Amino acid sequence: MKKYKICKILLVILAIFLCVAFYELLGICVAYKKQPEVSNTTKKETKNGSWNECSENTERAVIIEKNPEALLQRVRLIKNAKKEIILSTFAFQSDESGKLILGALHDAADRGVHIRLLVDGMESWIDMEGNPYFYGLSSHENVEIKLYNKANPLKPWKMMGRMHDKYLIADGKRYILGGRNTYNYFLGDFPGHKNYDRDVLVVCDEPEKENSVNQLLEYFETIWEQEDSGYFHDNKKLANRKSVKNAVLELQNGYQKYFEENKERICDTDYTDETFETEKIALVSNPIHTGSKEPVVWYQLGELMKNAKNRVKIHTPYIICNDMMYNTWEEIAENVSDFSIMTNSVANNGNPFGAADYAKNRNRILSTGINIWEYEGGYSYHGKSILIDDDLSVIGSFNMDMRSAYLDTELMLVIRSKDINKQLEEGMMEYERVSRQVLEDGTYRDPYHVEPIELTKKRQRKIFLVQHLLGWARTRNIPVELCENVNSADFARRVKLYNVDLFVSMSFDQIFKKELIELPPFGTINCHAGKLPFYRGRNILNWALINDEKEFGITVHYMDEGIDTGDIILQKVYPITDADDYGTLLEKAYEECPTVLYEAIKMIQNGTVAPIRQEEIDAVGMYCGMRKPGDEVIDWTQGSRRVFNFIRALSIPGPQATSWIDGKKITINKARMVAGAHAYVNIPGQVLGKTECGFYVKTGDTMLEVVEYTYDGRIKVGDRLKTDE
Repeated sequence: MKKYKICKILLVILAIFLCVAFYELLGICVAYKKQPEVSNTTKKETKNGSWNECSENTERAVIIEKNPEALLQRVRLIKNAKKEIILSTFAFQSDESGKLILGALHDAADRGVHIRLLVDGMESWIDMEGNPYFYGLSSHENVEIKLYNKANPLKPWKMMGRMHDKYLIADGKRYILGGRNTYNYFLGDFPGHKNYDRDVLVVCDEPEKENSVNQLLEYFETIWEQEDSGYFHDNKKLANRKSVKNAVLELQNGYQKYFEENKERICDTDYTDETFETEKIALVSNPIHTGSKEPVVWYQLGELMKNAKNRVKIHTPYIICNDMMYNTWEEIAENVSDFSIMTNSVANNGNPFGAADYAKNRNRILSTGINIWEYEGGYSYHGKSILIDDDLSVIGSFNMDMRSAYLDTELMLVIRSKDINKQLEEGMMEYERVSRQVLEDGTYRDPYHVEPIELTKKRQRKIFLVQHLLGWARTRNIPVELCENVNSADFARRVKLYNVDLFVSMSFDQIFKKELIELPPFGTINCHAGKLPFYRGRNILNWALINDEKEFGITVHYMDEGIDTGDIILQKVYPITDADDYGTLLEKAYEECPTVLYEAIKMIQNGTVAPIRQEEIDAVGMYCGMRKPGDEVIDWTQGSRRVFNFIRALSIPGPQATSWIDGKKITINKARMVAGAHAYVNIPGQVLGKTECGFYVKTGDTMLEVVEYTYDGRIKVGDRLKTDE
C-alpha cells in the first residue's frame, strides 16, 4: 500500500512536470512560428529612407577588423570618457577580455563617469547571475545594469525574443557598433577558440540632431526604459562580500597592467588621422518588443540592395532563410549583375544549425541567382556586412537568418562613404582569399588555391543529425538546442528553461559531469548499443564482431561520472550470425534502440525499475577503446576466422579493412570463410587464386575469399597483400 502511494505521488509529480514542459514548449513554438509581414508603414518609410539623403556630415568613421584592436578601442573609449558610458551587448562573460572591459568600467566609475550596461536577459542568466565580477560592478554607486527580457519560464512565448545589439557609446560623441560580443571569442588575442568579426568606430565631436550617434542614443533610451528591461542587481551591500571585494581588486590589477602596456594608444584622443570622412551614416533597426517582429531590417536592407547599380556583396556567418527571404534575393539578382554572398563552409561553420541548414539548402540559395563563396579559414567567420557599389557600406549585428529577421533586436549602420567602402572591400577580400566559389553542379571554382577544412566523420554525423532533426522538429514546432560543450553553464541555463524531467543520451561522445547528470528530477539515462558491463566505451559493435560474439546487447542505464558504468535499468540481447557485418548490426541497433529506450522510460514513469549494479554481474567489466587511424590494417598472419571477423567489423559505413599491394592501397569490405579449406604452409597475404567474385588470400592457418573490394589496378595470382606500403 505504501509503495502504491509513492507511485501515485510520483505520477502526479510527473504529470505536473509534463504539463509545465508542454506549456513552455507551446509558448516557445508560438513565438518562433509567427512571422509577421512587412507593414505598409515600413514600406513607405523605407521608400523615403533618410540614408538616401546626403548632406554635410561631421561624423568620421573607421572599420575595426582585428580582435585585438577591437578590445583596445573599447578600452580607449571607456578610459577617455568624462561623463557617460553606455554599453549594450548580447553576451558578456568574465573571461580575460571580459575582465579587462569590467576593469575599465570600474576605473571610469571611480572617476565619476555614469555607467549604464544593458545585456540580453537569457545570456546574462548564467554568465552574470552569482558572478562576483558583475556584482562588484553593479554595486558601484555610478553604475546601473539592466537586463533585456529576463528569462521567465511563466512567459515562454517571450523567451525567444533576444537583444542581439552590440555597441558602446562614450559621452554621446563616439561609439563602436558591430557584431562582436564581450568575451574572448571576439575580443583580444587569447588562447582557444575565436570568431572573426567586424565593428565600426564612429567619431563626432559636435553631434547634431540628425547624426547617427543621436539616433543610437535615442534607440538605447527606448530599450532602456521599456517594461521588459529590468535591473540586474543594484544592492550596494553586495560590495561588502569578500568574494566581490577580491573580484574588484583582481579587475583593477588586471586592467592597470593592460593600460600600462598600451598606455600610449589608449590615452590618444585624436581620431582624425585614424578615421575617414562620411557623407551619411544612418541606423537601421528592428522593433524592440520581445515578441515576434516585423522584419524591418531585412526589408530595408533588401530595398537598398535592389537599388544597387553594379554590385552587392554580402558576408554572413549563417544562412537560414524562408521563402520571403529567398524571393528578396531573386529580385536583387534580377537587378544587379554582380551579386555574391560569402558564408562559412559546412566544415568551418561554428554553428551546427547554420551548417546543417546551409548544407541542406545550398542549391536553393544558388537558384536565387546569387553567387556563393565558402570561407575555409579555420576559425569561424562571424562578420555581418554588405558592400553596395563603391559608396555604400552596411555593418552591424544582423545575420542572414530567420532569428535576426523575426525574433531579435538588430542594428545595422548604413554608411555612405567611398573611403569606408574601400576599407570594407579590403577587409572582406582578406577573407574571400581564403574561400572557394560554389558552382551550380556542386563543384568549386578555386582561384585562390584554398585548402578546404576537413569535414570529419564526427561533424558529418552531427550535420546529418541536425538536418534530419531540424526537419522533423520544424514540422512539429519543436525547439532544438545544440551545444559544443554539454557541461557548459550556457547549456545548463538553456535546458533549465524547459523544466526537464529526464535527460536521455544516445550515441553521444561527451562525458556528463555530476551537476548535469543530477539536474533533472528523474536523473539522466543512456541508451548504449552494448552488453554491459563487458562492452563499455566506443565502437562497441565493431569490437563485438572482432571478438566473434554470437550476440550483442542494447542497454539502458543510469548515468554516473564513469563511462557506461551506471546501474542497468533494462538490457536486451540480439543474435549475431556470420551473415552480419557492421552495417547490419548498426541497422539493427537503430531499429531496436528506440523500443528498448521507450520500455525503460515507461519503467521509470511507472516506478517499476529494479536497477542492477554492474559490479553484481562482473567486478571489472571491459572498456572498449575508440578505434583510430591505422587500426584498420589487416594482419594476414592471423587465422581465417579472426581476419574474417576483422573485415566485417570494419565494413561500410565503417572505414573498411585495408592492405597494400605493391605500394597501392586496397580496401576490403566483405570476405567469406572457405568451407573445407586446407591448412597448408604458405605466405600469409598471398593471392592464391581468382574467383568469379574476387580472389583467395592465404591467412595464418587456411584462406579467405575476398568478395567486395576497391583497388586501382588488376589483382594477379601471386600478389602479396601487406600491412604497409
